[in-house]
Amino acid sequence: MAMAFASKSVAVSAISMIVRKSFDYLEKYAKAEGMKLVQERLERTLPQVQVVFDAIDMERIRDQSEALDAWLWQLRDAVEEAEDALDEVEYYKLEKKVKTRGNKVSSSLYKCKRVVVQQFNSTFKAGTFKRLLDAIRKLDEVVVGVERFVRLVDRLDSCTLRHICHQEVSNPRETSSFSVDEIVIGRDTERDQIVEWLVEQDNVQDHDVCSVNALSIVGIGGMGKTTLAQAVYNDQRVKQCFDQAMWICVSNDFDVPALTKKIIQEITREDIVERVLGGRTKSLRLEGLHEKDLLAIFNRHAFFEVNPNDYFNLQEIGKKITRKLSGCPLAAKIMGLIQLSANENQRPEDIGEFYLGILTKKSFFELQLKKSTNLYEGYGECTNEYYVMHDLLHELARTVSRKECMRISSDEYGSIPRTVRHAAISIVNHVVITDFSSLKNLRTLLISFDKTIHERDQWIVLKKMLKSATKLRVVHIQNSSLFKLPDKFGNLMHLRYLYHSESQKKLNRCLLVSWRLGNLISLRHIYFSGTIYGFSPYIGHLTSLQDLHDVNVPPKCGFIASELMDLKDLRYLCIRCLENVNADEASLAKLGEKENLIMLSLTWKNSQQESDTEERVLNNLQPHMNLTKLKIKGYNGSRSPCWLGNTTIINLTYLYISNCSYWQHLPPLGELPSLKYLYLICLNSVKRIDSSFYGCERPFGFPSLEYLFIEHLPALEEWVEMEGEHLFPRLKALVVRHCKELRNVPALPSTVTYLEMDSVGLTTLHEPYVPNETAETQKPSLSRLKICHCPYLETLEQLNQFLSLEELHIEHCENLLQLPMDHLQMLPFLKHMTVLGCPKLMVPPATIRLPLPMKKLHVGSCGTYETWLVNSLCGLTSLTTLMLYGCDIAALPPVEVCKSLIALSCLEIVSCHELADLNGMEELTSLTELKVIGCNKLEKLPVVSSQQFQASEHNQVVTACTSYLRKLKRLQISDPFVLQWAPLRSVTSVTNMTINSCRCLPEEWLMQNCNHLQRFGVMDASHLEFLPSIMASLTSLESLQFSRAMLIQSLPELPSSLWRLQILGCNPVLMRRCRKSRGRDWHKIAHIPDLRIVEDDTKGRTQLTRFGVFDASHLVFLPSIMASLTFLESLQFAEGMLIQSLPELPSSLWALQIFGCQESKGHDWHKIAHIPYLRIEQDSASQCKVAAASTHRQFITTKRNLDGCFSGV
Repeated sequence: MAMAFASKSVAVSAISMIVRKSFDYLEKYAKAEGMKLVQERLERTLPQVQVVFDAIDMERIRDQSEALDAWLWQLRDAVEEAEDALDEVEYYKLEKKVKTRGNKVSSSLYKCKRVVVQQFNSTFKAGTFKRLLDAIRKLDEVVVGVERFVRLVDRLDSCTLRHICHQEVSNPRETSSFSVDEIVIGRDTERDQIVEWLVEQDNVQDHDVCSVNALSIVGIGGMGKTTLAQAVYNDQRVKQCFDQAMWICVSNDFDVPALTKKIIQEITREDIVERVLGGRTKSLRLEGLHEKDLLAIFNRHAFFEVNPNDYFNLQEIGKKITRKLSGCPLAAKIMGLIQLSANENQRPEDIGEFYLGILTKKSFFELQLKKSTNLYEGYGECTNEYYVMHDLLHELARTVSRKECMRISSDEYGSIPRTVRHAAISIVNHVVITDFSSLKNLRTLLISFDKTIHERDQWIVLKKMLKSATKLRVVHIQNSSLFKLPDKFGNLMHLRYLYHSESQKKLNRCLLVSWRLGNLISLRHIYFSGTIYGFSPYIGHLTSLQDLHDVNVPPKCGFIASELMDLKDLRYLCIRCLENVNADEASLAKLGEKENLIMLSLTWKNSQQESDTEERVLNNLQPHMNLTKLKIKGYNGSRSPCWLGNTTIINLTYLYISNCSYWQHLPPLGELPSLKYLYLICLNSVKRIDSSFYGCERPFGFPSLEYLFIEHLPALEEWVEMEGEHLFPRLKALVVRHCKELRNVPALPSTVTYLEMDSVGLTTLHEPYVPNETAETQKPSLSRLKICHCPYLETLEQLNQFLSLEELHIEHCENLLQLPMDHLQMLPFLKHMTVLGCPKLMVPPATIRLPLPMKKLHVGSCGTYETWLVNSLCGLTSLTTLMLYGCDIAALPPVEVCKSLIALSCLEIVSCHELADLNGMEELTSLTELKVIGCNKLEKLPVVSSQQFQASEHNQVVTACTSYLRKLKRLQISDPFVLQWAPLRSVTSVTNMTINSCRCLPEEWLMQNCNHLQRFGVMDASHLEFLPSIMASLTSLESLQFSRAMLIQSLPELPSSLWRLQILGCNPVLMRRCRKSRGRDWHKIAHIPDLRIVEDDTKGRTQLTRFGVFDASHLVFLPSIMASLTFLESLQFAEGMLIQSLPELPSSLWALQIFGCQESKGHDWHKIAHIPYLRIEQDSASQCKVAAASTHRQFITTKRNLDGCFSGV
């Protein structure tokens, strides 16, 4: 359906804006003749287009008129063509601004820019305005066609139109004389004017003969008409003058007969009605409020029941908001309420995006939760939200948008219809698209590459797509293994958003970006997951850029000044290699003038600069006060910057400082009024945290801090405890790790909910304090406590103060003697408890039990204490998870105890070497997951033969146990011998099974579970010689995995249900037998979709696919062995000035890049003529020190020769 995603109310306004701007450019530059009539005709016809839009139902347009539907598509095409032409003009307008900066950069770079600029200017003069002129004429031809559809609209009955309008107002607005706001701001003059008029009319008129006059209040929606009328109606002067008053609500449906009837029913005297109908009217037009009054309304709702002076940063935001509200009081009220519920320092556009996201999620998506552990952006285990669209809604969305949007996935092939503007393509084959010409109208392109697609094919597909799709606004590339982006990206002059992510995120891949990307002047957002090279000298062209991540500063004077100076719209900026920047250059970057900048990351790498130099550089990189997030990494100055820790950056909420090795004193960060998140990492020279850290002599610091993370401060010895109620008043989480010399941590406020001490020399834990004297009844809110590797800690008596504790984790505190179990058993919320590696813990009295709400218990290596814990499980009806690691227990809890664990679903028994049987496990009727690993006495029993297994005495045991462990689904064991123990030998319901190591598979047991087993694997199959023939009988098996299966030389028949088979580190004989279409075992596995059979991974060096040298300035030659690297595909060198010739290179090579090399005379051309992608340059100004990465990769930082680098290849 045409224009399905455009609001009917704004469509014509958008078209009018395009027409107006186009004619402005045409009149100013093109001097086109005959266009005046076209302009007048468009201005006359566009209101008729609005009439058609108002009358039709966009969702049923094809049912109403196929001709109208076709015309709407033509209109959209014409509008978008005009928009593209206008955007092209805007592009060249921005490009001219870039040209004026040419004299500010180095001469060599300026020459390059000049060539590009001259090329653009010629294109600008030759065709740009002609395309704009043709687009406007085409739009005029299409718009004129609306006249025949106006007649169609005229045939609609007026009642039908009224019915349609009535349906659009689903909830008509009803008002009353009761005012919601007790105070009316900014309307005193208008209120007094109306009251005086009413009183005057009442005094001068004769009630018996004069008619009653009427006054109308006129103004746009939200100007306060209703509020003003309510204020007048309830004014005491009015009540004193009139004996009777009436409030009539007209709302959106102005039905005169109904309103008249309603009034007559209230007023029965006909003479009064007659006088009302014969009166005169007067109108009062409401103008917008003054900015002062509008700000007062905003502050009244934004700072409800708080003092606005305490939030001066928010007041500045409020002033910016009210300036854009055109004096509308309702808008000020709504924006104030939104700001009240929003985070501090949040910008209006961010608030709008937040609410739009909520509406989208509530409308289309279903909330799901995903648990993850994030150590540096939060603390502990976090629960993240993500949304899933229901299948029916997804199908509905595809149906509704079928002409606008298209998704090509799996192995679908074909062309994209020309009407499609947004395409998502999953590339599983380089011929997934057969007709690239259909991409010319695309605005959005989302590409996801399958992991099997070679990077050469990825590069080819992208190149072909970009050649046709020149109107793209958004390009999003996922799962890419490219080392270089195609040059065609430089032709996408309309591009606003570019995203490129790698298929192997754990590798620090390098991505070479062409200088042509500097042509994308309209680009606003750019993101690359790897390290970018080759692009830095052209960043300054992108004057519309808002996001700039991981910019590597080359060792070239003037980069910061020339490339960042004019990027005034930046919101996110990450600069690396700041050791290549001097102080004067840093000041010319003008970061303090970039008022839109909200996130800044500054990183030094392997700096050799003097400390004073780096201090001056950092001081000159002072950001604007609007900055909210700051990261400083690798800074080698001995002092912090003068602007950090004072009121210069008052809006800062997030501060991350790491690897500032020469700082001895922390800056006064407590003076930052908005700081919520503080991370201090690897500050090797800091020995003391004292009052200067809080920012003043008496502790009044960190008024907003919620999360404090301190890690790897090896010299930290003292954290001075300050007395005062204002220290960390809002702190929620404190994490201290790897501060082994720190003996004492100050008392924390009762607001803390998470506390973690890991590898700290802690001797005692202080009781919390209440930061507010008036909150005497406030209790400590600590819910999660984690203490690990604190060798000096002997007691935790303070735990009895934490009544809200939900999770307790104590690990490897070798000298810990006592836990206050008598108090812990009374904790009403304690659900998770971990006690590991505390061998000196004393056993509590036998009468002490674990808290009844306990859900998860993890215990191990605690001597006699662990035995007490295991015997204290009785009655824990909420316990779902029990983990026994390294416990010196000979048996599981008694049968009576196991019977009481009615909710236990997960049991893990690891390295319990004294455990001799599994008696009692059969009573765990809710058990679904079981792990038994490294229990020696359970694994050294003699193997039970199949004859013995069928003996009558064992049959009796099997019969007795068949009613137990019926819910067991997941099983992991270290050896199949464990399966001979009751009750495991009778289990028949397992779906997922993993064996750590074995010599043969448990055939009888597998057959018992053949109807349920779906996933089976052996982690170490180095002793497994064959797979049994019964594998084909496992009819439910879906996934089969083996690692280190060097002895397996053939495969049996496998079940047809299998969809994944992985054999890693297999025998070469098996590799040959499983060769596609030719191997003797291929017919057994040909039906499996996900198939991966790989030889011994220790031979990975023979499969080297990429090789690069970061700094080849001392490399004299390349060895002849290069030709033997038969898997090599990419070869890259930077600063190869001493290399005078090339050896023979492998035929597999398809990319060769050498930067900074000597001038070539063509003698080695025959050695490289077969390479598809070739780049050899003399100039090393770009500093493209590339070393791309892959699964099989090798890096060399600097080396004089490569002898021995390829030994064994």
